[in-house]
Amino acid sequence: MAEEEKVPQEDSSSEETKKNKKKVIIGVSIVVALIIIFIIVLLLLLGSCTHRHTMIYHPAVEPTCDTPGSVQYWHCDECGNDYLDEKGHERIDDVTIDILPHIPVVDQGIPADCENDGLTEGSHCATCGEVIVAQEVIPALGHEMGTFTRVSNPTCTQTGLETSVCTRCGETIERIIPATGHTEEVIPGTPATCTETGLSEGVLCSVCGAVLVEQEVVPAKGHTYGETVVIEEASCLRNGKQESVCKDCGETITEIIPALGHDRVYESDVEPTCETPGRTGRVVCDRCGMVLEEGETIPPLGHEIEGDECINCGKEACMDLEFVISLDESYYILIGLGHCTDTHILVPDVYDDGENGEHPVTTIRNFAFSSIKEGQHVEQIETISFPNSITSIGASAFSGCYNLTSVTFGTGIKRIEAGSFIGCTSLTSVRFKGTTENWQVQNDPEAVVGIEISSSDLNSPAKAAELFTTTYVEYDWWLGTSGYSRFRL
Repeated sequence: MAEEEKVPQEDSSSEETKKNKKKVIIGVSIVVALIIIFIIVLLLLLGSCTHRHTMIYHPAVEPTCDTPGSVQYWHCDECGNDYLDEKGHERIDDVTIDILPHIPVVDQGIPADCENDGLTEGSHCATCGEVIVAQEVIPALGHEMGTFTRVSNPTCTQTGLETSVCTRCGETIERIIPATGHTEEVIPGTPATCTETGLSEGVLCSVCGAVLVEQEVVPAKGHTYGETVVIEEASCLRNGKQESVCKDCGETITEIIPALGHDRVYESDVEPTCETPGRTGRVVCDRCGMVLEEGETIPPLGHEIEGDECINCGKEACMDLEFVISLDESYYILIGLGHCTDTHILVPDVYDDGENGEHPVTTIRNFAFSSIKEGQHVEQIETISFPNSITSIGASAFSGCYNLTSVTFGTGIKRIEAGSFIGCTSLTSVRFKGTTENWQVQNDPEAVVGIEISSSDLNSPAKAAELFTTTYVEYDWWLGTSGYSRFRL
């Protein structure tokens, strides 16, 4: 072409040249167009998915005043692209629809009055209700008060009242006048003494008289005593005394020292002898010696006489007693105290008056030791023991022997006449050495049978003494096997 340009141009060739230029331009334009088409196709091929879409449908969402909306679209989970069609032919980069503008509505203002707050004018969106222009509070104006008039005066505890009328709204306003409160006045206290109560300090109102602080009773202090001095010692049974003086008021107080009570101890048991009683269970006070419990008295055992002495203790029988020989001169009868001065009398089982020879003593005559017998000092007799040879005791033989405490019968006793021990007020022991079975009593001269006495009663020296001195004191006693005799010795 360059060579052609160098060839001198002619008018005909010039036209040809123009045509060729157009052809070149057209050719170049075609090539450029093809290149552009190729690039577009290439871009389309590069931008399109080569996979199978997994579409999720999203419906259209209308926008509001405060939230954006969205168009209807499909979203592929595989490639993450959004499409306007379900097949994925029409891709869309932005599915969002812009937020709608607010539609303002005017909120009218409210004027404030005396008691109520007001509001400024504002606005809000008619669609979503969002406040566009916030209303502001206009504070209440408050009453415009005139002069207050007193209705009631306050007291110490009650409020007062005054009123006024508002010049703006005409409302009557009440105003509380505070209570004045109490005016305190102290009430002096009274100090307590040793024996009298006192009062604490109190407070009252000097205006209305109300008690604001009650006075409380202060307990009496009680005495504060010094050293105690014993005035009288206490004994087992008697209270003692002690005194002390109060250090505060000087009062002297006398106090009782309680009686000590007995200090109980058991005395050693005492065995009975032939003449003296024994004792067991006796309780005495170790402090004062008083007998607290006598315990049981064991009656004297009584003598067991053989010949002229006791075989247990060796004491000799009293041979100075007065005897007489029986009519048949076969036995002696004891008829009185004679010259015997013993307090514990042992009657011998045999006697010899020097004329009639030695014979057994078998009988005690009526009234033998009676106090009515002249010259007899029966008060000396405390105990008497009979030998086994004595078989009978006459009526009232020991009547009036008021110091007689113990009688012991030998094994031979068979009959005891009525009243033998009448008046023997001290007699507490009657002991039988022989049998206690089959003893009977009777006080009817015509009777042939008697009242049977319990063996257990006669085995008790104390019970037997009671029967002889009280229950059957005026009855005849006899052993059942010997029969009842009205004969009086």
